[in-house]
Amino acid sequence: MLDTKAAFILTSASIIVGFSGLSGLDPARTPGGSGWLIPSLLIYLALVVSVIQAYRLRGFSSSGLEPETLPDYLFEKAEVTKRQMIATMREIHRANVEPVNTKIRWLRRAEVLLATEAGYFVLVIIGQSQWSEIRDLTNRIAGGLV
Repeated sequence: MLDTKAAFILTSASIIVGFSGLSGLDPARTPGGSGWLIPSLLIYLALVVSVIQAYRLRGFSSSGLEPETLPDYLFEKAEVTKRQMIATMREIHRANVEPVNTKIRWLRRAEVLLATEAGYFVLVIIGQSQWSEIRDLTNRIAGGLV
């Protein structure tokens, strides 16, 4: 489930960055020219690193229960088998808590970076439209003075 979340975050960020590149954000209409692209790409790269770190965590413990050992449980009392299974599950849970929490921390960073990327993109669009209006106004004023 965490890998699905990581895939969603990475796909969403890729769509945002791709859309920002294809949406016709004109560098001439944006204050600072194409400088808006560099922070966007840096945020995207940090997000990709976070998602890769989350994907990289694969060292989870398993029960180690081999199919050959299953007949051993066949002749045990149900109570004994239940106790052994619960003890094994508890041991595996304890071993997996830290890797799962680390994966969750990387995904939370990626979520924050995704929100930052989206917010930054919205600010660039708003800034572009306002910059365009300001530039048009100054051109009209300058045209009237000449």
